[in-house]
Amino acid sequence: MSALWPEWVAELVSLVHEEGMPEGSGTNGTEELISSVANRLAARGLEAPARTTVQETVKTVLRRLRSAGK
Repeated sequence: MSALWPEWVAELVSLVHEEGMPEGSGTNGTEELISSVANRLAARGLEAPARTTVQETVKTVLRRLRSAGK
């Protein structure tokens, strides 16, 4: 796990809380969500983990939150 992980997860949670879930179903929106988190971190002068490091996590989060909302 990357040392960047805690800030990345906190930013992901903040983004979903502030903007809601991305449109779509299942894992739709994975790449957009990863980019949004990376952009928000960059705006704060922080580095994001590699996309490949977070991709499966974002897919799992999207599936879980979307299934919970149904």
